[in-house]
Amino acid sequence: MSLEPLIRPFEQRDRPFILALVPRLIETTILPGRLPIQVLASLECPLCDFMASAAGASLPGLDPETATLEATEVLFTEDLFVAETSEGDRLGFIYLQTQTDPFSHEPQGHIADIVVTAAAEGQGVGTALMAKAEAWAQQHRYRRLTLNAFAGNQTVRSWYERQGFEPEMVQYIKPLPEQPLPEQPLP
Repeated sequence: MSLEPLIRPFEQRDRPFILALVPRLIETTILPGRLPIQVLASLECPLCDFMASAAGASLPGLDPETATLEATEVLFTEDLFVAETSEGDRLGFIYLQTQTDPFSHEPQGHIADIVVTAAAEGQGVGTALMAKAEAWAQQHRYRRLTLNAFAGNQTVRSWYERQGFEPEMVQYIKPLPEQPLPEQPLP
């Protein structure tokens, strides 16, 4: 069965729903040497910052109805969208950011987080959110859309590839023996 969710901008009333979904991002992930609470905090902090600033956020002097960008101008931005049913039942969210490509130095769209409820999984909600991300990136004239995935989450990595994403770089990590913390900061 496939849902046809409505995708709309974040509203302050969505905050508890979004924060309640964040733990789904690490349900199948174990990161050696990191506590789950540390990982959750690193995922929640940017979302909380965005939601706090969204309470009255707008760019000073920019009227979105009349704003135009020259071909060389890029509006660095971030957006949060919520998927819901026509009855208003929330199904998931996607958090989008502008980032700079480390090689070309061009701005590009980045999917910081995408998550759907367990009940909405496999019903087209994630695909609808991805379509919103692509439209958002094209609206901002980005040539690329990126995202990150935990290496151990093969299910989501396969789904990203079915959505047209390709792996570009792989980060390797080697845990080292624990060292006592220095008593004084290093110079």
